[in-house]
Amino acid sequence: EVADLVIEGQAEREEIVGTDMLAAREARYYDSTADRVSELRDAASHGGVRSQVTWLQHCLRTRERGCGEGFADAVLPGAEEKHAVPLVLLAIAYEEGIGVAKDPKAAASLLDAADARWHRRGATVFHARLLAEVRDTPLPERVRARLRDAAKAGNDDARLLLLEQSVDDTSVATLSADDIAFLSRPVANGRGEGLMVLARFNDERDRGAVSALYVDRAANAGNPTALWIRAQRLRDAGLREREWLPRLERAALLGEDEAAMDLAERALWRDDVDAAQGWVEGARREGYYRALYVIGALDQRDGDAERTAQAIALYEALAADGADGAEARRRLAWHHATRTPADRAKAIALVQPDADAGDQRSRAVLGLLL
Repeated sequence: EVADLVIEGQAEREEIVGTDMLAAREARYYDSTADRVSELRDAASHGGVRSQVTWLQHCLRTRERGCGEGFADAVLPGAEEKHAVPLVLLAIAYEEGIGVAKDPKAAASLLDAADARWHRRGATVFHARLLAEVRDTPLPERVRARLRDAAKAGNDDARLLLLEQSVDDTSVATLSADDIAFLSRPVANGRGEGLMVLARFNDERDRGAVSALYVDRAANAGNPTALWIRAQRLRDAGLREREWLPRLERAALLGEDEAAMDLAERALWRDDVDAAQGWVEGARREGYYRALYVIGALDQRDGDAERTAQAIALYEALAADGADGAEARRRLAWHHATRTPADRAKAIALVQPDADAGDQRSRAVLGLLL
C-alpha cells in the first residue's frame, strides 16, 4: 500500500517513474489489446521502460494484429541515444515483427550494440529473459548461442538461464558436477533460484526424492515457490494448520501467486470476502490467470445481479482458451445447472468434451450432472 501511494504521488506530479509504473499496472486490468495499448502508449512514448516492456510482451503473447503499431516509435528515441534497454526492445521488435517488418540482421546489430553497453553482455540475458517469459517452448538456438557466449564472458546470469532451459530438455539426462556445484553456490541462490532449478530438473526426470531435498534447501533459502510446495506437502500430510499456514502465507507475501490463490480460495470457503480480495489483488495486477477465476467467484459470491453477469462474462471469455479454459467451462456448466431455470443440457455440453479428453475434474462435474 505504501508503494502504491508513492507511485500514485509520482504520477500526480507527472514524474515519469510514477506514470510509467501506474500505466503498466493499470493496463493489466483491461481485457482488450486496444485498451491495454492505449493505457501504455503515453508513458512508453516518454521513455517509461516498464510500460514499453509490458506493451512488447503483450504483443508477443497475443500476436494480435495492430498490437505493435507505434511501438518502434516509442522506443526509438532511447535507442538512438544508445541506451541498452530500448536497444534490446527495438531488437526484439525487429526480430519478431512487432509493429515493423522482420529484420533479423537489424535485430542482431541492435542487440550487439546493447551488449557493448552492458557489463558481460548483460543485454543478451535481458533479451533472453523477456522472450522466455512469454514462450511455452525452449528458447531458439540463436538465443541460446548468444547466452553461451555471455556465459563464457563470465556472466553467471546467462549460465543460470541456460541451465533453467535444460529442465524441459529431455535430451539432457543429467547435469555435470560442475553445473550442480554452480547451481548450489550463493551466486545462483539469492532466493534459492539455483536450488529450484535442480529441484525441477530432477522432478521432470522422476527423481522425486532428490527433487524434494532440493525443494527443502530452496525453501530454507527463502524461495517462494519452494515454500509453497513445502506448505502443500505439510497440509496434504494432514499436519495441523499452524504447521503449514504460516509457510503458505510467507510464500504468498514473497510473490508466489499460487500460494496467494490458495489463500484467496481458502478465504472464500470461510466467507471472508475481504481477505480473499486482499490475497487476489497482487496477482490480479500481474495479470495472473488463476486470479481471474477467484475474481469471478468473488463477483458471484457478492449476490449482485450485475456482478454475477460480469463473472459469467469473464468465464465465457476464459472458456474459449482451449485446454486452459477447462476450469472456466466447469464453472459455466455449474452456473447453468444451478440457476433458475436450469439448463442441464447446456451444462453437460460444456464439460463433456473435457471429460472425454480425460480431464478428471470435468469428469467429476459431469458425473454430478448426469
